[in-house]
Amino acid sequence: ACIATSNPMEDEYYNEPLDPANLDRFALQLRVSGLLASGDGGARTLIDRFAEGEVVEQPHVDAVLDRAAFDALFAELVRVEVPDAVKAGLLEVCRSLVVDYNCDETNSLLTDRSFLVKAVKLLRGRALVDGRSAATVADLSVLEWMTTFRVPPEVHEKVPELIGRVRERLEGGSA
Repeated sequence: ACIATSNPMEDEYYNEPLDPANLDRFALQLRVSGLLASGDGGARTLIDRFAEGEVVEQPHVDAVLDRAAFDALFAELVRVEVPDAVKAGLLEVCRSLVVDYNCDETNSLLTDRSFLVKAVKLLRGRALVDGRSAATVADLSVLEWMTTFRVPPEVHEKVPELIGRVRERLEGGSA
């Protein structure tokens, strides 16, 4: 596992985007807003925690799972069923991004590696985390986490709606 972070892609920062081949190796991609912009009191909470000594800048991070438990879950991942309806939903979302939202190699990074291989692993992982032995169309929501920097921002904003339409159609039995 690997985590990469970056500063905003704005004029006041010198920042080069990752090469597309490297970016494609990060299955999940998130855009995180700062606490100051959120206006929800989180900034004050963080100030309080630092002022009281509860937080240090480089805290020791405890593992959530030991290696044996992680390996056991990883081995179980391949046993999680991915039903035909879920596969159809995955393809429908991907095709819609290309056909309906005009995502192509000039403006997007929709690769076979990520959307036909890694997406299946994420669908299985979502089911496994929920204690299920099979993925469901509801698990298609993981695709939103894959499109953050792979499609134009205005398309990424519409991905939850797209997934919702696909889920509704599939759950309605017209698959």
